[in-house]
Amino acid sequence: MNSKMAEGEFEVVPIPQVSLAPDQLSRKFLLCQVCNDIYNEDGKHARLLPCLHSLCFECLNKTKVNDQLQCPTCKVTHNVSNVDKTCPRDNTRRDLMDFVKVKRAPTAVGCTACPSNIATHRCRQCAEFLCGECESAHKRVNATKNHILLELEKLKQSSDLDAFCRQLLCSEHPDNDLKLYCTKESCQKPVCMMCAIVTCKETNGHKIESADTVANSKRQIIRDQKVKMEDVGKQIQSVTNDVKAEQEMVSKLRKSVEDEIDKTFDSLEQIISQGRADLKKTLEDDVMVKQDNLKTQDADLKRMRSEIEESSKFTDQALAYTNAPAFLQVQLLVVLLKQLRRLGGK
Repeated sequence: MNSKMAEGEFEVVPIPQVSLAPDQLSRKFLLCQVCNDIYNEDGKHARLLPCLHSLCFECLNKTKVNDQLQCPTCKVTHNVSNVDKTCPRDNTRRDLMDFVKVKRAPTAVGCTACPSNIATHRCRQCAEFLCGECESAHKRVNATKNHILLELEKLKQSSDLDAFCRQLLCSEHPDNDLKLYCTKESCQKPVCMMCAIVTCKETNGHKIESADTVANSKRQIIRDQKVKMEDVGKQIQSVTNDVKAEQEMVSKLRKSVEDEIDKTFDSLEQIISQGRADLKKTLEDDVMVKQDNLKTQDADLKRMRSEIEESSKFTDQALAYTNAPAFLQVQLLVVLLKQLRRLGGK
């Protein structure tokens, strides 16, 4: 703020221009989050929740249960026992609706007074769209001839919402504009000149200021808070980047550890597999040696059994001889005894 400005005055900082495309503006700010209908100025006018999300008045009344309302967007629950105080009507949406209407197709906007005629201009003070005839009449009538008329084609090229601002009228005194603001804690609302005289008397503790002055003050407070909020946002983004970097690092570490695990177990599997093969080979060699020994032993036993059988037959035949001289032939007897002793193991 300018330090040279008088006390109680506020520097008027230009309002930021709209940066979103018309369709994005419509989806984000002009559609009820429950019924998905476009806001209007009747039963479906926009209501602003404490969480700064919005829904239409009709859906607000349908959605609340026992004075409790859950925001359809962020799911936060609000106490709405006093709907008008907790969820005020958001009249800025009306200005935004006209802005989007012109940005989308200025040649399709109807005249406010003559809806069947295409509007060519917009009156800044009346906040009305005017066709050619109404524009001419506007310039002739004393009450409106000094009003600022803006061409819709030029408005389409602008991103400034200022040309679409509507002057709000007092609900108690419909002929009076809300140009003042009562700053009393129990009041704190825009009022007209008549309200300031009748209901918001300074003798009753009310304090009246220019609505523009109070608005500029609150805008500056919001800007300051926005700067702080953006600083917090930057910090959050920094932490988010750190978290993302750590996530990537953990993913890489996981892959590295997985590869090491696979490598270790592949090596162990190879060692175990080789050990199994070696043990099987040793077993096979031992079995083959044993089998060969057993085969040799079996062959020897079969041969010995055959010799025993043959010797037994020969012995039976020899014992059957009745010829003593023949039986006692020395050489034959010696051979027979040697054979029997060998086979008998003596």
